[in-house]
Amino acid sequence: KSNTQWKRWRDNVIPSLTRPYLVLLSQTCCLCNAPTFNDPSENTGCACGLRKKLTVTSVSFFSINILWCKCQPTALQLLHRGIFPCSPVAPTLGVDIRLLEFVRVLFAQTPPDVTALSNTLNSF
Repeated sequence: KSNTQWKRWRDNVIPSLTRPYLVLLSQTCCLCNAPTFNDPSENTGCACGLRKKLTVTSVSFFSINILWCKCQPTALQLLHRGIFPCSPVAPTLGVDIRLLEFVRVLFAQTPPDVTALSNTLNSF
């Protein structure tokens, strides 16, 4: 099961999110600003006709309701909102990308001293 999930992440989800992630970085000045989002699922029709409602709880302590289908995958919709999904298909949990960036910067400066946290907060 975990091998299948890893293959789905590697072969489908991550490649499909690369370009939208770069666009998000550009639009938010490298994640310094909160992403603005226009919900494409509300404005366009679904070609496959298999729309389902999904509630996703974000680590930034809010939940979002999204409509998903094969035409508009959940992972892509979450990324447009600045949230990275915790599973490749129908995630019920996501993490704010700015929080992930904060943790990445923190671990890049992780010597076991108090200044690491201060430097991270400064650079973030």
